[in-house]
Amino acid sequence: MKTILVATDFSKASINAARYATEIAAILNASLHVLHVYQLPVSYSDISYAVSSGEIEKDAQDLMNDFQSQLTNATVTNVEIKTEVRLGDFLDELAKVCKKINPYLVIFGIHKSTAAKRFFFGSQAIFAMKHIEWPLILVPEHAHFRSLKNIAIACDLIQVAATVPVEKVKMLVNDFGGKLHILNAGSNAQYHPDIVFESGLLREVLPGVDHEYHFIESKDIDQGITDFVDKRNIDLLLVTPKKHDFFERLF
Repeated sequence: MKTILVATDFSKASINAARYATEIAAILNASLHVLHVYQLPVSYSDISYAVSSGEIEKDAQDLMNDFQSQLTNATVTNVEIKTEVRLGDFLDELAKVCKKINPYLVIFGIHKSTAAKRFFFGSQAIFAMKHIEWPLILVPEHAHFRSLKNIAIACDLIQVAATVPVEKVKMLVNDFGGKLHILNAGSNAQYHPDIVFESGLLREVLPGVDHEYHFIESKDIDQGITDFVDKRNIDLLLVTPKKHDFFERLF
């Protein structure tokens, strides 16, 4: 059975992401693994005080139990939900859990409220997207699930055989019965011979996948991609971490 891993900080954004993940799990007949990682508080004052790790763990587990109840009450599907609370560095523990359960997808919620929230959880999501090897979906705080029929991938069409995770892309598109839109943005990109050659290579490794190429001419590549996503009602945008600053601008 496929497993979808949801990372949570018990915020509204993460409960929304977990509901989103539940909808995907129901379609794929997958289970849900909800993870929360907590850390012991660090004091920067001269006053020492005792911190009970047992109490902090209990508080975290109580929050997880409440979170699971919210998630169960908010869904009408019979998706199996497992929970796990761990102590340590968030990204280190996330990597350990991923290696243990080999998730089909990893899903995070993205905050759009205060700068503090974006720093504490949003920045971790962005960092994870750049470094973990499992497919990661970032769900905006107010996003609602809809069938993933139009899936786009932003691709510079440079060394596609080495840089595009073709098997994972095929897996997502075929499992959801969707169509893949391959986006290449730039100035006169469609006339460049290397781009034409690389697009041909990509076509060869996508047998059986319904796909279409789109060449977007725009001085602002990021804006060109987001405009395309809006106009064509793209349900899921795939990006690969080759240009790290793109993620922060995009979200």
